[in-house]
Amino acid sequence: MLNFDLKTNMFKHLLLSRDGSYADTMKEELFFHFFENKNDLSFLNKLQTKCQVEKKVDFFVSKMIMHEHEEDLNEIIHYCL
Repeated sequence: MLNFDLKTNMFKHLLLSRDGSYADTMKEELFFHFFENKNDLSFLNKLQTKCQVEKKVDFFVSKMIMHEHEEDLNEIIHYCL
């Protein structure tokens, strides 16, 4: 089982990773939201594995892309938590 600090570092690393796709923009916004604005990361406590952390990032990004013209980032993130 991963501790909170390790999950936080994994989450941060995933958000900072780039592959040249449109998702990079979403990851930048998520990074800003969680790390620059210091928003709550307690949702990471529910995740147990690296795969779950990766899937959470993918889930956030996909929901942001699907709803970016309908809602603001805070609403999307709140819905996804």
